[in-house]
Amino acid sequence: MAVYGNQAEFQEWKAKDPIALFRTRLTSEGTLGEEEMKRLEIAAREEIDDAVRFALASPLPAPEEAVNHVYA
Repeated sequence: MAVYGNQAEFQEWKAKDPIALFRTRLTSEGTLGEEEMKRLEIAAREEIDDAVRFALASPLPAPEEAVNHVYA
C-alpha cells in the first residue's frame, strides 16, 4: 500500500483503526472465533465487490441530475 505523507503519522493512525481494535477485542473476549471472523470478512468482501460491479456497470447520470436533491 502506498502511503502519501508522513509514514510515522500513518502508523499512528493505523494503530487507532476502530475495525482492527474491535476485531482484537472480539477475539480476545472469545466472542468471535477465527473461522467466524474469516467468514464475515469474505461475506463483506463479496458485498463490496458486488456493489463495485453494479456501480461500474451502471450508466452515468445525465449532467442535469447533478442539481437534483440539492437543498439550500
